[in-house]
Formats: sequence, structure tokens, C-alpha cells
Amino acid sequence: MQAKESLFCVDNLGMPTTPLPREMCHGNPCHTHKVVHVLVLNEQNNILLQKRSRYKDIQPGRWDTSVGGHLIPGESEKAGALRECKEELGFVPENLMFLHQYMWLTDVESEIVSTYISTWNGPFDFDENEIEEIAFFSNDQIGQLIEKDKVTPNFRYEFECFTCRGMSRTMSNSHYPIRDICLCNECNRLVHYRSSIIPKSRFSEKKYWNLPVPGFGDALASLLIAGLAPGAHGANRTGRPFTGDAAGILLYENLNKLGLCNRAEAICRGDGMELKEVFVTNAVKCAPPKNLPNASEINRCRRFLEQEFQYLTRVKVIVALGRIAFQSVMKALRVEGSSHSETPLFQHGKVYDTESSLPCVIASYHPSMRNINTGLLSKEAFFLLLKSAVKLSRDLSSKCGTRS
Repeated sequence: MQAKESLFCVDNLGMPTTPLPREMCHGNPCHTHKVVHVLVLNEQNNILLQKRSRYKDIQPGRWDTSVGGHLIPGESEKAGALRECKEELGFVPENLMFLHQYMWLTDVESEIVSTYISTWNGPFDFDENEIEEIAFFSNDQIGQLIEKDKVTPNFRYEFECFTCRGMSRTMSNSHYPIRDICLCNECNRLVHYRSSIIPKSRFSEKKYWNLPVPGFGDALASLLIAGLAPGAHGANRTGRPFTGDAAGILLYENLNKLGLCNRAEAICRGDGMELKEVFVTNAVKCAPPKNLPNASEINRCRRFLEQEFQYLTRVKVIVALGRIAFQSVMKALRVEGSSHSETPLFQHGKVYDTESSLPCVIASYHPSMRNINTGLLSKEAFFLLLKSAVKLSRDLSSKCGTRS
């Protein structure tokens, strides 16, 4: 009987923790693990890509990084890169050089990726059951593949890191605080409440997440959407913001219409939902009683919002859903005057300009069914607000790059 694969797990500082089975790490983003990538270039500086088998469960038929794989517990990054080159493509690089490191976060896993670069013209030897084909591409050709959505989201980010390095632009040096968020137990009232939520009958066969809910979306996002907190039977159940409740139905339907996500219905983590240009989070990461966190809980959780801002260096526009989320966003950005709850005033649809180095903020009523049913916010008005936010974020992104 074949032994189960264990992955090299680490904490937020990159220090080793107890190795965990692959299936556990690939179902829970709290279990951050180490991965190596190798970008293989030829003499013309074209990048080798591998096309994933169409029979793969994850990202079938899409072009991906030259070489990539998990580190064996205790293995060094360079040793892992050499091993993966041999196992995947049948060669041992002689000129392997470290390139960069970043965190890759999805709704089902989190990885610390160490990327190396090597020059090799071939030959290559690969398993056709795992890799459909390989080919070298120029940067322009890769750009066309990205435009046609032919590459994996991870390689899109990897390529952006690579090209930013060549153009002397910077990417985020911050790792997303995934473990700090998921393991947080600082607010006793929220910990007690989330652990005592009784599943609704239609969800009785499904295990609730019942932990703080991390953000979700594109690490290259120019638009950030910040809600108040997870719903007891929505995000608290599924473990992903705005997934599993009525407000999320409206949000993701609109993002799909605007071309920012690949499906209109958010069901659960691992349902294949991909966001592009947008990142979704909440001001408070735990579900609160009666959907209302108190002031101390909001203040304690704000550090996570601040860390998300540091991680998302390309965000130009933040849409804050509701007065409390708006106030917390303004305080996290340290906008002058926002230390007082009444200043600046929340006004639906208003665009709040901040310092030139900070994102601007658009205030919106929360798209809850209560607000929709009472007429405070119409579905059409919410769509138009998001549409204007997307346009503004794209316009601002075309004028400037990342925040320092």
C-alpha cells in the first residue's frame, strides 16, 4: 500500500510546523505549505510552459509554470527545485538561480512559493498522462494566452512577478496572514457564538467552517470589496466571504456580469470560483450574533484589514459595504478625521479621495436582502455602483502601478 504524501507545512514566519497529509492541506488554506517553481528559459529568453492534462481535476488543459511541485518535509528549496526538474521534465539544471518568493492563496490552500530560474534548450522527457504538451513562448505570446484565459491563475501571478522584476517594479513583500486569521481566538464572544451555531436543517449533513473567514480573490486586484462580517449560515458555514447567503448571490452575479469572476453562483470553497481584478473580504472575520459586532471586536480585527491592504499593493479602489465596514476601512487606511465615527460621514455612492498613495473609497449600502426588500438599495443601483467602481479602478491602474 502506497504511503500518503505529507507536505512541508510552515507558519506565517516560514518556520516548519508538523507535516500534514496532502489531502488535508489541499482542503484548508490554514495549512500553509512549501512549494517550488522553476521557470525554464531557452537561449532566446522564451519561457517554457507545460499544458496540464485535460483529465486533471484542477485547472485542466491550462498552461502552467515550467516546473512546480511540493517540497518534501525537511527538504531545502534548491534541492526540491532540482528534484522536480528531474521528475517532471527529465533534466538536471546546471545554472539554477533563486528568483523570488511569494504566498499563493486560494479558497482551498495556501502555499509559500519559492521560484528559481534556469536556462535549458532541451531535450525534455515528461509523462503525457500528467502533461499534455510543453512549448516555449515569448513574453508577448504569454500575454496573449493570459488575455484568452489560457493559463492558470497561479502562473498569471508568477509571470507578473517575473516581468515586474525585469521592469524594476515591485510586488508585495507581505504574506497574507492566513494562519493568524484562521487561528484567531481573541474575541471570546465571537468564539463562543461561532462554535455554538446550530446548522440549518438543509445544511445538517455539511460541516460548518466555524472559524474566522479569510479574504478571497486576485492577489493582483485593483478593486477590493469589504463587507461587515460573515453570515452565520453563509460564510461562517462555507469558509469563504459572501458564499452561501443571499447577499453573496447578488454580489457574485454582478461580478460575473462585469467579467470579474468565472461563475455567477458561489456555492462553497473549491467550487471552481475564480476572481480576477477583485478581492473580497470582511472588516470582521468572525460571524457575530445578530450580524452586529461590537466596537472592541471591530477594533481588534482591524489589524487583519490593515495587513490585507499591505498584501494587496495594486488596489486602487475599495468598495465598503455598509456604514460599519466603511468606518473600519477608513480607520485602517488612517484617513484623517476617521478616528471619530461621524467623520467622514457615510454617504451611499460617494467617492472618498484619500492621499495619493492610498486607494480611494466608495461607500455603498450593504447588498443584504433586508436592504433590497425594504428598497434602501435596489439590485440595479448596486450593479451600477460596482460597474463604476470597476471603471475607476481600471482608470487609476492605467495611470500608476503598485503602492510602495
